[in-house]
Amino acid sequence: MLQLLDSHPDADIERELQMMSIDYCGDDYVNRYLRPLNLWLRSDLSEGANQRQMRFHQAVLRQWERLAQAARQRSTVRLFLEAVSVTDETEIWMEAIRLNGQGFRVEVAAEASGVPAVAQQRFEHHLMWCGDGICASMKAAFHASLEAGEPIMLTGTDTTLRTLVKAESASA
Repeated sequence: MLQLLDSHPDADIERELQMMSIDYCGDDYVNRYLRPLNLWLRSDLSEGANQRQMRFHQAVLRQWERLAQAARQRSTVRLFLEAVSVTDETEIWMEAIRLNGQGFRVEVAAEASGVPAVAQQRFEHHLMWCGDGICASMKAAFHASLEAGEPIMLTGTDTTLRTLVKAESASA
């Protein structure tokens, strides 16, 4: 894949991602292939690293679009995946691919705006993705939804309450 990202056409990259998604279950495809590759690309400091990372992100988005289109044609459980905080834009789309592989029809609100997102369609499950903690207002909205009996859950790499110090250091 690294060679494909470096110098091959986008169609070759997309074909490779599609073949890997066929060969492995959704969790393994994301957790053992896409995420390690993404982490490697994000830590790469060699020449052309930014271009490879950008091409990978675009390929993941195109893979997601294909999977989402196929899911719309199936009668599956609807899930709303809302980005609350994101440190890596590719991560939310990989999570959507993983959930799609588990049989969900996923709607993604990828922009972390600091206010609760509104789903376009009715859903049975709501996941709030936290890649860089959660602010107090979003945590309060989460608890209000829980108390109202809504099917909601915090998920992601950092579901801790974002402190003022943490938020200030991120903006500096």
